Amino acid sequence: METTGQADKLTHVNYAFANVSSEGRCFEVNAPGLGDAWADYQHTTAAADAVYGVGDTWGQPLAGNFPQLKKLKAKHRG
Repeated sequence: METTGQADKLTHVNYAFANVSSEGRCFEVNAPGLGDAWADYQHTTAAADAVYGVGDTWGQPLAGNFPQLKKLKAKHRG
């Protein structure tokens, strides 16, 4: 979104995900810890995919999609 200029055009971001069972069916989870925590706040984002071009580092307190969305919002306040 940054490299194409599309981030400047956003007014809303709907961050959602689906859980997929071993049978290939989507299901809803309403219990803590059963969503995709790895993508939300654990995986390290590479510099090429990061909002400011600086990747996450191993061991930082919060990594993944949540801090990248926060940086995206800070960079494009409107």
